Amino acid sequence: MADIDDPALEDRIDGLKAIRDQAKADAERAQTMLDNSGSKAITPQMVRTFAKTARQRIHLEGGGYRRDHLRALA
Repeated sequence: MADIDDPALEDRIDGLKAIRDQAKADAERAQTMLDNSGSKAITPQMVRTFAKTARQRIHLEGGGYRRDHLRALA
């Protein structure tokens, strides 16, 4: 059972409220970004073009892979 007047409990509640408020602000900011993206949505053709270009740049002629490109892709 928790004592409602416990200062530690009040601090914890304040901390959780701050986290909640930050999460709400982050969600609103993300939603605004999505709403403003308009025609900037990723299309299947964009993904295919990206994949083709990535394959070309990652493979070395000798059959190896470029480490920096793999890291960037990951």
